Amino acid sequence: ETDHDIVFLDALFNYGSALDILGDFNDDPSYYEKAIQLLSNVCQAQPDNYEARHSLGLALVHLGEFVSDVELIRKGCEHFEMLVNEEPEDDIVWNDWGAALLNLAQLLNDPSCPNVAESLFSQAEHAFLRAISLGNIYAFYNLACCHALIGQHSIAMDFLERARVAKALPPL
Repeated sequence: ETDHDIVFLDALFNYGSALDILGDFNDDPSYYEKAIQLLSNVCQAQPDNYEARHSLGLALVHLGEFVSDVELIRKGCEHFEMLVNEEPEDDIVWNDWGAALLNLAQLLNDPSCPNVAESLFSQAEHAFLRAISLGNIYAFYNLACCHALIGQHSIAMDFLERARVAKALPPL
């Protein structure tokens, strides 16, 4: 890789990350789709680019959530799993992986097959607890949501209070 190639790939990475954020602000899946395309190109050119793989995982999950596509969320989760295997102390990726698993559990929450969702909720809880153990205060809120979704309201309120004390509640 030349310096020019690196600058170009950095620009693609930044542009792809910005498009992912724009998708959140504009409720337009085309931003996520373009972000995934650009970030995939960066990951293909630089397979060891940790940040690009993280951003690609996020964009896949965001689009999957937006269009309720289980496979897109699973692909995002695969990226997060690879990243935590590579860098097990990354609290942000653990938290993002937990959030992706939580959304996947909600999409697959079918009373006729409760074990699938239960397993995903359990995996999400584990990811959030790992993120918290590594210092991620925002995982308190996500863990509260996880427990609320599985009907453990008193535990959910405990984690919600921890998030409030840590000043880690999302803005209204």
